[in-house]
Amino acid sequence: MKINRARLNKLAEIQLVLEDEDSNFEKELDDEYSKQWIRKELAKGNEWAWCSVRVSARYMGERGDAYLGQCSYESKENFIAANDYYTSMVNEAVDELAKTLEPYFDPCLFETDDHQPRTCITCVADA
Repeated sequence: MKINRARLNKLAEIQLVLEDEDSNFEKELDDEYSKQWIRKELAKGNEWAWCSVRVSARYMGERGDAYLGQCSYESKENFIAANDYYTSMVNEAVDELAKTLEPYFDPCLFETDDHQPRTCITCVADA
């Protein structure tokens, strides 16, 4: 059964997590201005100055993830607002989540009194 990603996106819990970046910006970047900015921001405690980012989508105990490394931003809010990376990562995480969920569910017949649309995969699935 193919799950409707737009519906799943509305139901899933989306989480943005800052993670340590394994690569060294001093070696990765050629631009001295950027290196100086990152050094200064890291010294001030800005973890967003050089990091990796994970976006997770969770639903019914399952999780889908999307990752982006070598990020350099002023803040979490700046990362979300600065470009389309966040939206793309949410879509990628939801897609991964949907692929994980799809094999587990058969459509329900909506004939039970205890039908729960939020957890019914048919309510999330494409018609």
